[in-house]
Amino acid sequence: MRLILASSQSFQSETCTFTRAVIRMCMTTKHVSEAVELQENFLKHLSLRSSEHSIWAKQLVATYRSTGDSERILRLQLDCWERYRKGIGPGSEVAMDWARSIVSEYQLRGNDQEAIKFHQRVRSLLDPRTAQYVAWSRQSIRMHQRANQHLEALTVTEEVWRHLQPESKGYRAWTAQLSELYESAGRPEDAIAVYLAAWTAISGRLARSPNDGAWKYLARGAGFALARVYRKHQRLDDASLLEAKCSGLDSAITS
Repeated sequence: MRLILASSQSFQSETCTFTRAVIRMCMTTKHVSEAVELQENFLKHLSLRSSEHSIWAKQLVATYRSTGDSERILRLQLDCWERYRKGIGPGSEVAMDWARSIVSEYQLRGNDQEAIKFHQRVRSLLDPRTAQYVAWSRQSIRMHQRANQHLEALTVTEEVWRHLQPESKGYRAWTAQLSELYESAGRPEDAIAVYLAAWTAISGRLARSPNDGAWKYLARGAGFALARVYRKHQRLDDASLLEAKCSGLDSAITS
């Protein structure tokens, strides 16, 4: 086995199968330290881009867990994530898979603050224009809220919303969520401003494509949403004017 490790930088599936058999034999015969050493050495010889690399690393994590070596678990997880994010990309499937395992490991240990801190680090490396960033941010918001970190949850929501466009999937839902968080934080003017910004942006799209039925529909929805917030905060004249505009759009949609 040592000769194989010393002479090869990449392995065929037969070699992997043989090595697994040797490891199982070591574990069965209670030669645990030898099995762990073999797994560690074998992993070092696998290419980062090999499909076997992540599989072997996860198996090594399982071995550490079964032997009660908790410190090595997190160290290996962090090392793998660092290598994958640098070598393949922070948003790659394999890097994100290891990132999720690290968050789970921190939570398993009851270290929620480290889980949040690491989660934020991963999120900061993602492209904010992607669905992946939005999904990771949504989880970040839930983590902050469970920890009663409502200001931090609001900050993440603001960051997501700033990167969205009226054409973006979920734009209206994120607008509503951000406005609600501002309301909860005692910031009614900001709660109104979010809906006003959405109405302005969507109206701008409609102005460029005045015959587009989809934009008429979205503008109507954004206008009525803003009007409801106006009424909630006793800006009744503003609400009435906006509702009249939206009624005109309603007629245009049905005609």
